[in-house]
Amino acid sequence: MFACACDRANLIDPAIAERVADTAPHAVIEHYDADHFTVYHPPAVEKILAHQIRFLTEHLF
Repeated sequence: MFACACDRANLIDPAIAERVADTAPHAVIEHYDADHFTVYHPPAVEKILAHQIRFLTEHLF
């Protein structure tokens, strides 16, 4: 499982993402200096996509 936590989120506490990741075997959690919506815009979106691609490449191939 790959989880993203937005450290400046105002809609959901990033600690919730951490608790969920803690319960999943082999989970990877990345923290981003972003709020809930800025992750969909550059430069955050490119950074997150790169992390997701790296995770999938490492775990699926």
